[in-house]
Amino acid sequence: GSLLRGTLGLDEAAARGIAALVRPGGTARAFVSVTDRDGPDLPRLDDEATAARLAERWTCHGLRVASYCRATAAEIAATHSTWARRLSAGTARPAWRIVLASDEALAEAVADAI
Repeated sequence: GSLLRGTLGLDEAAARGIAALVRPGGTARAFVSVTDRDGPDLPRLDDEATAARLAERWTCHGLRVASYCRATAAEIAATHSTWARRLSAGTARPAWRIVLASDEALAEAVADAI
């Protein structure tokens, strides 16, 4: 739960930990899936407003959302994730691909603000 919330920028500690893993100029890629039964406090991923809020939250951690789109079944299969297989993500359960990129200038500005 906290990793999903962190990936969505909703859990500050987890988001900081994820951001710390991305070296300057690097990227991180995550596949996430949220349905109504996952909890009412999690956002719908197919909403444009969610994408905008996600970008705002990651900017605070020195990262930008380089890509946010519906993941294909082939992309999910390529992860070789047992969790994705178990959830049937990409087929019975929609999944989204999020790519976070480190902008060195953005990361420096965030560090200076802290």
